[in-house]
Amino acid sequence: MQPSRAKILGHPIHPMLVVFPIGLYITSFIFDLVYLSTGAPFWFRMAYWTILIGLVGNVAAALPGFLDYLTLPPNTEARQVATYHMGIGVTLAILYFANLLLRDWGVIAENQKPWGVVILNLVGVLLIGLQGWLGGELVYRYGIGVEEKKQTGEERFRRVA
Repeated sequence: MQPSRAKILGHPIHPMLVVFPIGLYITSFIFDLVYLSTGAPFWFRMAYWTILIGLVGNVAAALPGFLDYLTLPPNTEARQVATYHMGIGVTLAILYFANLLLRDWGVIAENQKPWGVVILNLVGVLLIGLQGWLGGELVYRYGIGVEEKKQTGEERFRRVA
């Protein structure tokens, strides 16, 4: 078990924050698909804004994640998995920043299907899945961010009246 360094009221901050960029990035991909099927520019603009807010959330989640990363002993399997997890996170930030710039610079002409940014978005969603799997490995296999409490089953699962 390796408790988290960045906590609020005893709970690790990183897993609290990652849900925002994950949800926003996946939502942007859904908005892109809706745009491709309807052609309504509203959905393309909404994908832009969800990516932008997702990038802010990405940075916010990365900071406590990096603090936790620094607590891991070097030359361990957990550190190696965490390095891959972090590398994918940095890759995602770069990928979605590039996606945002392509949208913002008007690379997509009027009435043109934006296949490039949609494919970038799909790659991002697939990388999110891989990064999430690695994050799960860190928590469930290596106990990263988990504090061990010396409790019996009865104490852990207290009955309520």
